[in-house]
Amino acid sequence: MGLGSNSSNASELAAWATAAVDWQQVFAAWVAANNSWPLQKCHVTLRRRKHSEGRFAEDISLPLRRELALCLEKLHGWVPEVHRSAADLELQVILCNDGNIVLEVPILVQRRALGLAGGLPRPGMKQVEAWAIAKSLEPLRGEVVLDPMCGKGTLLAEAANWWPDAHYVGCDSDWSQLEASQENFAYLSVHVETHLANATYPRGLPLADASVDKIMTAPPWDRQFAVEGDLGVFYRRILEEFRRVLRPNGRMVLLASRDTSGLLIDAVLHDEADTAGARWCVVARRCFDITDETIGVLLVVELRLPEEQSARVAKVGPLWWEDASKSLRGTRAAWSRLRAKSLPTLQPFFSRDLAACCQTSK
Repeated sequence: MGLGSNSSNASELAAWATAAVDWQQVFAAWVAANNSWPLQKCHVTLRRRKHSEGRFAEDISLPLRRELALCLEKLHGWVPEVHRSAADLELQVILCNDGNIVLEVPILVQRRALGLAGGLPRPGMKQVEAWAIAKSLEPLRGEVVLDPMCGKGTLLAEAANWWPDAHYVGCDSDWSQLEASQENFAYLSVHVETHLANATYPRGLPLADASVDKIMTAPPWDRQFAVEGDLGVFYRRILEEFRRVLRPNGRMVLLASRDTSGLLIDAVLHDEADTAGARWCVVARRCFDITDETIGVLLVVELRLPEEQSARVAKVGPLWWEDASKSLRGTRAAWSRLRAKSLPTLQPFFSRDLAACCQTSK
């Protein structure tokens, strides 16, 4: 198509270009990549290849952008958006030096199934807290990581998603909870070994002594899940079983509430020194706001030798991987930002991905 330098030619070109696009394929790819639908606002960008002046008028760029935006509004009802960050979709236009025009709709996806929107089929603990607990645990390749009271498995699912090279094991005394956890693991395509077991009994966990590298769990607070008898006695019983299966160089990360953290810390300290004099210590303690009314306390527990025991219970403060802020309020928001910064880089969504999605849905 021959072009002059006026906007009427830009209007003709915009109408021709938008009519040449297979929009149904674009829409199918957009939805297959789990993007929001329907679209409401569109931003158009345009760039020129070097030496394209001989094919396209020098002042065609701005009129063509405007006319394309108007064509898309007429064709699909998308409102033109000046700011790219505020648009639902971006149309990229390239004027080539051979006279061709390339129209691109960039679609980016996560190549790992991270469940980023928090949409587990059987939700339990919120992802932000689960991520912070798992990050404090620092699972390494080949390590055995146990949640002895896993419930719906949200904590294990988050850890297995972010640190997939460890071997994860979940135990719970409620079969319905284990069924819910298995549904969550299947949804995220992560492998977790599960057992029906009761950690409150001596040798209640189907694991050998010193067979686990790390433990993470949120013991009951005697609220949503009530315990029989005294809560402090309950914590001492489960801590005895945790210590039995944990290796001497292992680590535990426990989630308590501010009301129950004292009892849980007492249970951690209720041990006997080993032959080298090592004792279990709370090496890090972090308070954070779960809700406006509920304060959570994250405890990191390790076995320490006497010369390493400056204090058996650390002062409340930020964790080693956090920013320096000691603020209680806003901690979850800061964790959420750190989690977002750690996400894998988005990757382009290609036509072969659409074909795979269509094949899977059949």
